[in-house]
Amino acid sequence: MWRRLVVGWLLLLARGASGVASTMSSTPADCNATSTCQSLTCVKYWWTDLKSQHMDTLILAGAMIFLASFLPRVLIRLIIFILKKFPFLREITEDYEAHCIWSTTYLLCGSLIWGALNVSKSSQFFCRIHIYIWGIFFLLWLYNVFIVVDKFAVRRFGGKGDSSKNVVISESIKLLRLLVMVIAAMYIYLQMWQDQTLLKYSFLGMIGGAIALGFVGATHNAVGGLYLVLNAPFKVDQFIHIGNVKGHVNRVALRYTVVIASDSTKVFVPNSYFLYKPMVNYSQAPKRQLQLDIDVDPRTSVALLQRLMTDLETMLLSRHMGLTSHEDYNGEDKTDPLYFVTMEQLFHVRLYTFTDELDAKKHALIKSEVWLAAMEIMDDLGITMKSRNPTSTSPPASNALDDNVPFVTDFSMLAGPTM
Repeated sequence: MWRRLVVGWLLLLARGASGVASTMSSTPADCNATSTCQSLTCVKYWWTDLKSQHMDTLILAGAMIFLASFLPRVLIRLIIFILKKFPFLREITEDYEAHCIWSTTYLLCGSLIWGALNVSKSSQFFCRIHIYIWGIFFLLWLYNVFIVVDKFAVRRFGGKGDSSKNVVISESIKLLRLLVMVIAAMYIYLQMWQDQTLLKYSFLGMIGGAIALGFVGATHNAVGGLYLVLNAPFKVDQFIHIGNVKGHVNRVALRYTVVIASDSTKVFVPNSYFLYKPMVNYSQAPKRQLQLDIDVDPRTSVALLQRLMTDLETMLLSRHMGLTSHEDYNGEDKTDPLYFVTMEQLFHVRLYTFTDELDAKKHALIKSEVWLAAMEIMDDLGITMKSRNPTSTSPPASNALDDNVPFVTDFSMLAGPTM
């Protein structure tokens, strides 16, 4: 009895082995070849081979697919729960939970399924489609990760009251995110050319060169924006002078700075200007120079000229509280102000001082009051101006801020921080 059973089992095993051998021998050569895009007609041969010789691989692939249905979500929530217990990681963890939890779940699920396809060698029937689907999940996850990085950078390096600095940091992160995502997308989706290495890398080089050339100006301005963030030479609402532009800073972005000129127009200044052009921030030491040039009649005596210069200097010390030369000036800068009255040329008197008004209208009103006071002194002394130019004023300038003449340049170092 037992002998018959053993003989029967042996006959069955022999028939099974012969059947497997015949099946393997009848497998087409195309199905045995290694390829990333096999025909669907080879599925039955792949399945037969997997069940007969690689059952452990099949079990592992099934386990990975089973775990992909719940493990990523549970694992992520457990890690977030643990990280929230650390105070220095709480804010980052909360941002990650708010923006990245679903994209991370899909990415891990896709990674497990991709691994199951590779373990079971079934990826050969998908022609890399699974790579492209996984690439979508990866790019979505990368996009959300940069949102978390943006929030962290604004908290770490930004200012609570300086919105422009936060804008520059945020736009810098967005530009970096764009570059990283473009590079990652090209690397993932050019895998279709993996059998044509020269063509693939030639295309990558061409695209990279085009992007580099296209971003030259934007990169230069972005570097200027980062320079403004790191050095902070000015803040919003401060009065600056850069190139031919003078006005109050309205907004600082990554690539440009908006300046409100004296006529209330918005001027968009590229941030690259701040890298190589001199910039004056009048709000750091809020002083604007005031200069008057008076051409007196050549018949004026020396005694009257001396009296005129003395009275003008006295007027600067007592005329208007907005003048930094005033005796009772209460401005923030308590250092000795720069002011003087001198004769630059024969019968040409120059009056030079500063005001603490950055507003163009108020500055002009103070200048008018000083002019009227000077004319009153001249009337009291009986001094007249040159008949050929009775209303001599300072040389024309491009802006009401100051007189753009060589004299101002010569005294720029003398004025020091008041400039």
